[in-house]
Amino acid sequence: MEAIPVELKLRILDFLPSIGDIANLRCVSQSFKNISLRALFKHGITVHSFEVEELAELAESSEIADAIAKILIHIPDVPTLWDVSGTPPPDLDPAVIGLILERFPRLTSLSASTLTCPFGRLKSSEPRLLWDRLWREAGNGYDSPQDGFSAIRNYVAVLIASHISGSSVLITTLTLDLLPLDLLKNYSSFTDPHFPKVQNLRIGFTNSLIDPIADGIDDAMIPISIITDGILSFFRSMKNLTALDLSWGLERPQSDWDRVTVCEFILQGSFYSSLWLKLEVLRISRMRTEPKPLLEFLSLHRSIKWLSLHFSLQPEDGNNFEETLTMFRDQVRLERFELIAHDRQQRIYDVDWKPVGDVETADATAVEKFVLKKTTKWPMTTSHLPTSGWRRMRS
Repeated sequence: MEAIPVELKLRILDFLPSIGDIANLRCVSQSFKNISLRALFKHGITVHSFEVEELAELAESSEIADAIAKILIHIPDVPTLWDVSGTPPPDLDPAVIGLILERFPRLTSLSASTLTCPFGRLKSSEPRLLWDRLWREAGNGYDSPQDGFSAIRNYVAVLIASHISGSSVLITTLTLDLLPLDLLKNYSSFTDPHFPKVQNLRIGFTNSLIDPIADGIDDAMIPISIITDGILSFFRSMKNLTALDLSWGLERPQSDWDRVTVCEFILQGSFYSSLWLKLEVLRISRMRTEPKPLLEFLSLHRSIKWLSLHFSLQPEDGNNFEETLTMFRDQVRLERFELIAHDRQQRIYDVDWKPVGDVETADATAVEKFVLKKTTKWPMTTSHLPTSGWRRMRS
């Protein structure tokens, strides 16, 4: 049994019906004892930002720490926690978190999430309301002692901790799902972190903290160049990035397509000015993306093979998707392509780029085949996207 490769043992454990059966394997041999722990923690662990002590206790066991490759830290809605516990939750200390992370030798994936936190009591459409509340309660800026900015400081703590632990562990996947854009305005000066090991970045930006309702460039309270430089420094610190999942805010109503806030304008400029020579996978969600700058970006990133655009592609000629996607078909060489432009459309790939169910009849599959030159004709009855959604041409 000792000669069986680790990967094969893990595959065998996938067929066991219960966690109890996996745990019982620890009695078979020392080899299976170690491998059963890896199977038990194959999806990683989840802790809340106020449960750092529990994370430290897990790190005390070298056997358990060696079995954990993924850590998700929930960063909850702080006012809600006050309502539940009656006391303010403590802020994360980046130095402490960094030292704890160093004790997980197989750690490769670190995530900080507000959207998935069960203590937030948020529906998928409500995180913007959370940030609105944080803006109202903070008032005095990033260093405010008030509890409203605790969630913001905790995002920064996780970011810095991932840098502190970088010399000891190989964090290749970093996820920050709802980050206020101007949080990075002084990125290079106040942290000076670099993430050369990060290969997979999933990051969601939301509107500015200081300037949450600016409608135009002239309304900005912070110079655009300062925020842009901070975001560029952040992006460029990940020079070995191979996969980028970039999202803007959350749901974007169709009526809001013509409105680009100053914050979104900054994110667009920072993204298009970045260069990742090893980038192979790109997903853009809800960030208004016009064909010309995106095609120019793709021409500089010919390594990109998989491209997904979720509620983001905005044809220059009104709503003519046939003309726009013909440009992609002619100018870009891709292996996978996903366009989701209407809420009735079915996704064909999940967040990990695995096919979603039976997608052969999905509109996105037909569009993908067109862009990849697997079919010759535009598959829809109209070039534009009707408000009711596309209709497929009959074969």
